[in-house]
Amino acid sequence: MGDRLRETYHRVASEGGPSEDEIKDALTTLVGAWNQVAASFSTALNDPDTRDHLKKAASSFAAALGATITDLGDEIKGASFPSGEVDEQPVEQGGAGGSVVDSDGESPPTPKGEL
Repeated sequence: MGDRLRETYHRVASEGGPSEDEIKDALTTLVGAWNQVAASFSTALNDPDTRDHLKKAASSFAAALGATITDLGDEIKGASFPSGEVDEQPVEQGGAGGSVVDSDGESPPTPKGEL
């Protein structure tokens, strides 16, 4: 896999892409920027006020997400479907000792012990 990536990189680079030094410089810049972000994040999380704010924000987000899911569930439960969208096939049941019949007019197999 590594050899294929290296070959592809060299082929693309030779076709007018950035030089290997330019790519190394860009990666060095990205790593430096990532290190600064990580250090800032770590410093911010060590601050009690920031941690409290983050906890409140996470709690608000969780509450909003929960409310959205609840509302969506309520909408689905209360939705009325136009004729033909929901396949409702009644199951015919006999009286005492009767049998259940599926949509093909056949009785499904009876589980053991329920004869």
